[in-house]
Amino acid sequence: MAKSNLSKKIVVQDVPTKGQSWFWECDPSGLAELNTTRIPETITLKRFSADITLRPLPGVENIIRLTGAISAEIDAVCGLSGETLTMDIAEDMEIDYAPTMPTDEHSDETYLLPEPIENGCIDIYESCIQELVLCLPTNPTASGAVFEYKPHPKHDVIVEKPKNPFEVLERLKTNDE
Repeated sequence: MAKSNLSKKIVVQDVPTKGQSWFWECDPSGLAELNTTRIPETITLKRFSADITLRPLPGVENIIRLTGAISAEIDAVCGLSGETLTMDIAEDMEIDYAPTMPTDEHSDETYLLPEPIENGCIDIYESCIQELVLCLPTNPTASGAVFEYKPHPKHDVIVEKPKNPFEVLERLKTNDE
């Protein structure tokens, strides 16, 4: 079995101050693995690449920033018509990493806490894959596809006029008299 190219762990200490860049294109075995393990079954990943840079954040100790862009081509099944749509995904990304999670340093709810650095390494390809999964359409729809409800004649629901809740009491009252 061919070795998967879905992981590239970078030792944080080895990242130069000016940063380090990579271009990664997922090979066919990696695409096949992603399609079976990470991508929803209504989507097929046809192409996936990333152009990324990892560098220490200037002026902040122990924080490393991953920046760059991912791009992908997918085939997705329209949730309404069932037809296959080919879609391009292009997304910029920026992720901060820190060796330990700061606790109360930021009271601002909009501040994104950095991802943890695990065992002194950052898996840059895994970060790109996670970003891709977040960018996938949840309900792909072909242009012009519209949901139309067509009830089946055998399953038509007959809506009865709501009964007066006191009708039963009225009948009991009249029966007692």
